[in-house]
Amino acid sequence: MATTHKVSIYQISNLISDKLFKGYAGIISEFGGIKLRDYKKVYNCNHATMETSTTAVLDEIYARFNGEHPKNYKGRSLSVSDIIVLDGNMYYVDKFGFKKVDMVM
Repeated sequence: MATTHKVSIYQISNLISDKLFKGYAGIISEFGGIKLRDYKKVYNCNHATMETSTTAVLDEIYARFNGEHPKNYKGRSLSVSDIIVLDGNMYYVDKFGFKKVDMVM
């Protein structure tokens, strides 16, 4: 049986180029953390999946928003520095995988 997850995608404005596509370690060391004010919510959806692990669900979302975007999706392809909110938990798209983020400024 499929499980449905609430998903939101946030992306940094292209105007903040020094943070765009920067890995998590770089954001922490250079800027002291993630600042939500730098981000804009670009999409909300429900994602149905047979996957049971959080990593597998995040991988599915990443693949979907890098390939054929839904017709009403207005963001760019999902990439490093984007944030996926999955069922209320925030994940930073890192250079390799995802970093759970407990708090943003």
